[in-house]
Amino acid sequence: MNILFCIANIGSYHDARLERLGKLCKESGHELLVVQYRGKSSFYSHKQSVKESSKTYACVTIDPVRNPIDYIREVRRHHCDVLIQIGYQDKYSILNVLLSKLLGFKVIYCSDSKEDDFARSRINKLFKKLLLTQYHGGFVAGRKHKEFMRGLGFSGPLQIGYDVIDNEMFHSDSQIIRKEQRGYRESFGLPDKYFLIVSRLVERKRVDLAIDAFYSSGLNEEYGLVIVGDGPLKKEISTSLGKVNNGFLISNVDNREMPKLYSLAVCTILASEYDQWGLCANESLACDTPVILSGRCGAANEIVIDGKNGYVFSDAGNTVDNIIKCMWLVVEGTLDGGLKEYCEEFRRSWSTDTFAKNLLRLSKQCWKQ
Repeated sequence: MNILFCIANIGSYHDARLERLGKLCKESGHELLVVQYRGKSSFYSHKQSVKESSKTYACVTIDPVRNPIDYIREVRRHHCDVLIQIGYQDKYSILNVLLSKLLGFKVIYCSDSKEDDFARSRINKLFKKLLLTQYHGGFVAGRKHKEFMRGLGFSGPLQIGYDVIDNEMFHSDSQIIRKEQRGYRESFGLPDKYFLIVSRLVERKRVDLAIDAFYSSGLNEEYGLVIVGDGPLKKEISTSLGKVNNGFLISNVDNREMPKLYSLAVCTILASEYDQWGLCANESLACDTPVILSGRCGAANEIVIDGKNGYVFSDAGNTVDNIIKCMWLVVEGTLDGGLKEYCEEFRRSWSTDTFAKNLLRLSKQCWKQ
């Protein structure tokens, strides 16, 4: 089976996933070719480390819209049986669906959309339903995302496990970092005890709400608040953080450096109004650091289990009070007993192995249809 994986840009998250998929394909006698549409991410502003050696997959860079002839030639040269793409309704996705009719390959979409992300119009949902009829399979993030696709009428095979990270890298680094804490704290100028927020600085992430919760919690004197991120609200967030005694805003941190920040934190907070997933939760748990996050994040009750490896808060009632309650539960050590065991279970169940095995299984299902 010849698999073509199409993506806008290969950053560190997808590089780790594709490395594992490429290895599994080689072990199973399948061919994997990755096509990226451009060489730089237009979504993430922070540095993305991608290993240049020991690649288990071949990669070419072609923009199908600007260079359709070169793109079609590459698809045909690869003798594509199954094409996997990120999303299902942008111009690249629609082009691939049209090509599948012409060249006879199967198409799988990857998605982490869910019902409660935001309000969608009836016309929008109808458009999605019509597009989804053209796909042979779907690779989604978790249960809520699978339910959303079934709700849109998609009847093809679905597999879970799209939103994963390189758990092994984060966990192994965290073990080293915790043994030599002082040096690593000094490299970033970190306080002895701090809560961590890793987020794009945009309105729906509600970083300002998390700052308000921390400031009002009574923990401001003993603990610090470290925010890692960049975005259009950077100036406003920096101003809001000024009321915190020990507040830090750090931008443009290379992904390879992130285990330092997670490993030394008391807890990671994600207070989003909604989030299709929330990969900072994966990163934090991979480092054995608990997570507080909104129930409208896709990772809630999928990888973050309330009262086990973190806390899931609701927007019912006073959201700030709900976050404060979770913060105090973490500080009081209510998770200490089984935290490492639940984080270990997460690392086994939501890994790049999960991504590769489930996506290859889905590809075989669609190929045999």
